[in-house]
Amino acid sequence: MATEFLNDARKEIEGRTADFYGALKAFYQGNGEAEQNLMEQTTQPFWQSLRLSRKRLQQRELTVDMEMQEPARLADYDGPWKDGYDYSCRRTQPVKMRRTYYRKGKKIAFLKTPEIAAASFLKADVQGDMVICPNCGHEGKLTSYIDGCDACGAKFLVSDFETKVSGFSLEEDARQKSISNFMKAGAVVGITAISLAVLAICAGGIMLFAVGVGQERIQCGKGSRSHDAGNWSGSGIFPVVVLHAHYIYCNVDRDGDS
Repeated sequence: MATEFLNDARKEIEGRTADFYGALKAFYQGNGEAEQNLMEQTTQPFWQSLRLSRKRLQQRELTVDMEMQEPARLADYDGPWKDGYDYSCRRTQPVKMRRTYYRKGKKIAFLKTPEIAAASFLKADVQGDMVICPNCGHEGKLTSYIDGCDACGAKFLVSDFETKVSGFSLEEDARQKSISNFMKAGAVVGITAISLAVLAICAGGIMLFAVGVGQERIQCGKGSRSHDAGNWSGSGIFPVVVLHAHYIYCNVDRDGDS
């Protein structure tokens, strides 16, 4: 029974999370309809904190477009556990967070960071049509609380017994950030090593070319006029065009001397 309750609670929270993300995104974009939607999904203290957060943005004439991309792997859960007369649960999930800030409709900043999305949920103790009063712990029928709890008199709406988001935060994903920095450093080292290798090959080729030119001049001075072009082109190091130019140069030089 406990396992079934746990699985059902987590399935419900998965659906609530998706709805909450959508409402939160629209809320910070300034969508009026999202305000009522978000208020119904959250506990009253958390709702007040969200209102203050958006008010600070509005005072600076800012709106923010938030995109949270979740990976394929499952979220981590802590709970549900008994919290007073209700149940609490905490869901954490790594996300790729993208924030685009606007002032008076003009884009002014864009941030892309790996973060941990942590959401807390408050779930009423509901078993069938029987509910535990969140205020005093009395067990009664769900519909009876509209007129007030039989024990303490506290009144509730049916929607008050739905699972609510009681807290939400975005925290820096230090592990993913370290991995990203390591990969960037590795890429820089790799590119540097390849560049140095290319420079070394070029330097070696230039040195061989210089030595070859010196030998060519010596051989031209001694009267060697015929076999060098074949030797150079056969080496496979330099283009035949360059070698042929040196061969012509030697022949012209010798003809001028004669």
